[in-house]
Amino acid sequence: MDINTIIERIEEVKPNILSDELKFSWVSSLDSRINREVFKNNTELIYKSGEDGERKLLVSSPYDDMYFYYVSAMIDFSNNEIGEYNNNMALFNEKYTAFAKDYRRNNLPRNQGGFTNVI
Repeated sequence: MDINTIIERIEEVKPNILSDELKFSWVSSLDSRINREVFKNNTELIYKSGEDGERKLLVSSPYDDMYFYYVSAMIDFSNNEIGEYNNNMALFNEKYTAFAKDYRRNNLPRNQGGFTNVI
């Protein structure tokens, strides 16, 4: 999924007056967070409106809905719609946690060290 697709879905479901640049910055900060917290890479990702609209995002299906929920939550927060914000953040957190667990489970280093049974 790319950023343009996320923004198109948002505009269709949750019409708003916020700029695409702001939505791009939210998606960019989320990808930077994923890159840092899940992939353990400290590179900050900065996406720019107009230039990076077709850039493939870090997370793919079935977890890519997290972007939609995150941007929706940020729009709700900006509009002071706290109940909607809480609902969207709960959905985002569920997807984010599931993705992080799945990634760790499938990308563990081969040799963890740890306990060796000597009996």
